Amino acid sequence: MIKPILGVSKCLEFDNCRYDGKLIGNDFVRRLKDHVDFVPVCPEVGIGLGSPRQPIRLVKINKEKNLYQPSTDENLTQKMKDFSKKFLEEHGVLDGFILKHSSPTCGVRNVKLYHKIGKAVGYDQTMGIFTELVIKKFPTIVVEDEARLRNPVLRDSFLTRVYTMTRLRESLTSKDFLLDFCKNNEMLFLCYDHAGPKRLIELLSSYSQKDFEQKFTALVFEILNKIPDSDSLYRTYAYIFSLLKDKLTVVEKDYFDVIQRDFSQSLVLPSQISTLLYSWALRFDIKSIISQTIFEPYPKKLVQEYSKNRDYSLLKL
Repeated sequence: MIKPILGVSKCLEFDNCRYDGKLIGNDFVRRLKDHVDFVPVCPEVGIGLGSPRQPIRLVKINKEKNLYQPSTDENLTQKMKDFSKKFLEEHGVLDGFILKHSSPTCGVRNVKLYHKIGKAVGYDQTMGIFTELVIKKFPTIVVEDEARLRNPVLRDSFLTRVYTMTRLRESLTSKDFLLDFCKNNEMLFLCYDHAGPKRLIELLSSYSQKDFEQKFTALVFEILNKIPDSDSLYRTYAYIFSLLKDKLTVVEKDYFDVIQRDFSQSLVLPSQISTLLYSWALRFDIKSIISQTIFEPYPKKLVQEYSKNRDYSLLKL
């Protein structure tokens, strides 16, 4: 598999370009360096602001979002749009982006948008202006900020989406590759959307249409754009078990029933069931199950920790 291509705010592990002249250490970004191709960027330095630099903020001017520097009374909006356009044209493929939270340029959410120029004015919450332009250019890009990625569930979701979208990008070159993509990701998609695999196969029949690639990519992105709940995982595990049970002993079937019951009561982790099912698939050499990405949606070396109540890191043996 090809490596994902990820944009990243340059101040995270790459350069001393934060507004205060500092570099921000980030264990997750550091761990990712061996597994993805990073494209570091600091939009603020990119438009000529130094580091350290005077504060900038988002302000509503004529009902539009503007990037403004109070100390110089300069409107930097057009400079940022021009820089963003050039950057995105130079980097035509991006599978995901890790951005600096709360930044007026890179924030993904909860960025202050002041109602007007001046002191002590009210504000709304919005997305950073650079991030907004990235998503406008790449509507199916997986974006997250480094603060939320400290949460193991959100981190797992981010990695799963990034690696799945990268596998899709690699598969778009032929209908046969896309069919394999659908087959190998079937159980993973079932966790997110029970009708997802069927919807993708139906759409695959329109492969020759002009806008197929855009529609197919958008549908995969839509299916993955949430976190599976325990009921969805339960149903998916039950389905995988149904494909195996005829080969199992009575004792093994009874044991799986116990494990499933314990899972429904949050007494066991999803990875325990996943590992059990995968071991049975290996034992009976059921390749259609062994190939399922649900067992390792991204490199297991990237798994840092487990959440007590939710663990979506589904590992191979």
